[in-house]
Amino acid sequence: SLNNYLGLANHPEIRKVDAEAAQQYGLAYPMGARMMSGNSNHHEQLERELAAFEGKEDAILMNFGYQGIMSAIDAVCGRHDVIVYDAESHACIIDGLRLHPGHRYVFKHN
Repeated sequence: SLNNYLGLANHPEIRKVDAEAAQQYGLAYPMGARMMSGNSNHHEQLERELAAFEGKEDAILMNFGYQGIMSAIDAVCGRHDVIVYDAESHACIIDGLRLHPGHRYVFKHN
């Protein structure tokens, strides 16, 4: 349950920490997205640390970016809001906008 969006998967420090974690936890321990591989105390600890860092009561780690964008659009935008978006927006944004009950306007990329 790993994506390499930042291209760091083969960075020497990442590989070192990955090997140490595999040695400590094995390869079956939940990692990454909870929905894909399960929950762990580490997920919950990270939520607490993120909330404390931001000075907030709580934080939620979304299962994946797609869910985060869909949830954010739904939470922030109401039926009286208008959304203007790029025609080449990521699929998660487009799908989130399809559920938006208000007006949507697309503009040509660039």
